[in-house]
Amino acid sequence: MNAELERAIRELRSFVGSRLARVEAALRELDPSLRDRQWYSVKDVARRLGKTEYTVREWCRQRRLLAEKLDFGRGGQGEWRIGHDELLRLEREGLRPAETSQSTSPQTNRRTEP
Repeated sequence: MNAELERAIRELRSFVGSRLARVEAALRELDPSLRDRQWYSVKDVARRLGKTEYTVREWCRQRRLLAEKLDFGRGGQGEWRIGHDELLRLEREGLRPAETSQSTSPQTNRRTEP
């Protein structure tokens, strides 16, 4: 009986996993901000993860999410861009550990072109 139950659970997990993948793919088609592309804005990442833009900016500033800060954007202070690979890593593994040193400045990741 135990082996039958384990087999049924495996089959159910497989079924649910495949359905979930199809639902996520359909959602990405409906919402352009969820489509896979090379770079994502803070707004796009926040929407994809169900977080606030402030939270995503803080993760970038604290280097818990690796991003580049462009020399243009919101309020003349620059705008963060998160790469596709980093977004996938975040979804798979979660946030990077918080850095203990405050010596890392977000300015070190500045880029002048979009």
